[in-house]
Amino acid sequence: MKVLGLHHAGVLVADPGPISATLDLLGMPREHVESYRGGLEIGFHSCGNALVEVITPRAEGTWNAEWLTRTGPSIQHVAFEVEDIDRALAELRGRGMRMLEPSPRPGAGGTTIAFLDPELTGSILVELVWDPSPAAGGRQTPALSE
Repeated sequence: MKVLGLHHAGVLVADPGPISATLDLLGMPREHVESYRGGLEIGFHSCGNALVEVITPRAEGTWNAEWLTRTGPSIQHVAFEVEDIDRALAELRGRGMRMLEPSPRPGAGGTTIAFLDPELTGSILVELVWDPSPAAGGRQTPALSE
């Protein structure tokens, strides 16, 4: 398995305004906003070779909305880009790792994603990402790939 680097950190909030304004002041303006799976709004902020995803639940009863109710606004997950997500998952399963879902699924920004079971990661939600967009280093922000 080859990890290419940090792809993004996902920040879960009820109101994206304050963190987006802060990221803007830090020189990381929001470049793109996407509605994802009908229940989330995701704002993408570039941070060097990685992204900050500002995730806002827009539907009650979703997994992310329940997470936000339980934990409050927080960094929800960290995502690592892998060269081949199927190979990475097969290797991790062979080492005893479980996934939250049986197979990878489409992610925001045209990616393919899979989450590791947080029961085995010390309660830290870890996401693996395969990003097919062409760019130096193999990925670019969604705003630049459209």
